[in-house]
Amino acid sequence: MKMTTTVAAAATIITNIIIIIIIIIIIIIIIIINKYLQYCGLFSTDTELQMAGNSNLHASLQAGSGTISQQCAICGDRATGKHYGAASCDGCKGFFRRSVRKNHLYTCR
Repeated sequence: MKMTTTVAAAATIITNIIIIIIIIIIIIIIIIINKYLQYCGLFSTDTELQMAGNSNLHASLQAGSGTISQQCAICGDRATGKHYGAASCDGCKGFFRRSVRKNHLYTCR
């Protein structure tokens, strides 16, 4: 009788440990997906929005319209989509992506 109670308690502890491990794995997967989306420019962070010092880019972010402008809000070139919260070309998208990944901070002169 005492032996079966001990075995049942051990099985419950092992089950709880397995559940905790699964939860930790799910959290790690969510973090990896979040980082991947940030890398691809599909998910904007507060840092990316703080880097938007250009007045045209700020206006584009404030407008929040669902339509994508045909013009890049940063340089005026043809926009390829909405990257980092604003309509931008591939060149500006790459610049902001590299700036965010390398933690560069820029100031206006």
